[in-house]
Amino acid sequence: MFSVLTVFVIATLVFLIIYMIPGDPAYIILGDRATPESVQALRSSLGLDRPIYIQYFEWIKGILRFDFGHSLYNNKPIGPELAVRLFRTLELIFLAITISSLIGVPLGIIAAAGRRHVDYSVSVISTIGLSSPSIVVGPIITFLFGVHWQLLPSSGFMPISESISGHLKFLIMPTMSLAFFSMGIISRMSRSSVIDNIRKDYARTARAKGLTQPQVLFRHVLKNSMIPIITLIGLRVGVLLGGTVLTESIFNWPGLSTYMMEASSNRDYPVIQAVVIAVSGIFVFINLIIDLLAGLFDPRIKYQ
Repeated sequence: MFSVLTVFVIATLVFLIIYMIPGDPAYIILGDRATPESVQALRSSLGLDRPIYIQYFEWIKGILRFDFGHSLYNNKPIGPELAVRLFRTLELIFLAITISSLIGVPLGIIAAAGRRHVDYSVSVISTIGLSSPSIVVGPIITFLFGVHWQLLPSSGFMPISESISGHLKFLIMPTMSLAFFSMGIISRMSRSSVIDNIRKDYARTARAKGLTQPQVLFRHVLKNSMIPIITLIGLRVGVLLGGTVLTESIFNWPGLSTYMMEASSNRDYPVIQAVVIAVSGIFVFINLIIDLLAGLFDPRIKYQ
């Protein structure tokens, strides 16, 4: 219930903020040389001449039906294009998060449980990842894999319906660009969480009972260490969902962020509203999943 209320509040704020922005969408569509009569006619056809509360309730009813209206720029339905763009961005994000988690979590565990030189080596790798956002990694891997070695296409997109292998070739580099930075963050959090739990009383008690270090680590410590790691992974999904603009721009990937940028440059208010609602709804859903997973790892967390 709280999640639904959060999305509703966000939707209301987005509607109010968009309509407080100076400028008339009718003038944007028709151009500066439009006559007052043509502008008024377009405003009437778009429903922009109605009171704001009526526009708001009509907009909310449309959202409840997953009807986001039509673009002011090209008059095409927003819903189908939004779904396609969202799928492309989620494809990047979930592949990047999966790769960074499969690499980052084991690296963090190895650093926390290993010897000093192992910890130092993993920490260097994590620091390099933390110091290399997509705006740095993207051009580097584009030059190496796309230009110098010519192993992958440097940018662009191919629908999976045309060629699965071709689609994957275009997908590899933007995924690597997003995964590298997240891998550094996740490995550092994994290391800190495991170190914090491995020094607690229950771990010392388990060792005193005769359990070996690997047994203590995998039977007791890891389960308690996963809560902050899962929380971080979920937050990274949310951050990437709204922060893939540079990656999609560098690799010419037609995802949600580029859709938002195009709408912003055209002052296409319905598209902007739809993208913000979609991103906020997914982010709230991800946080709900994180809370439920935390309850699985920690039985002390009770849910009504």
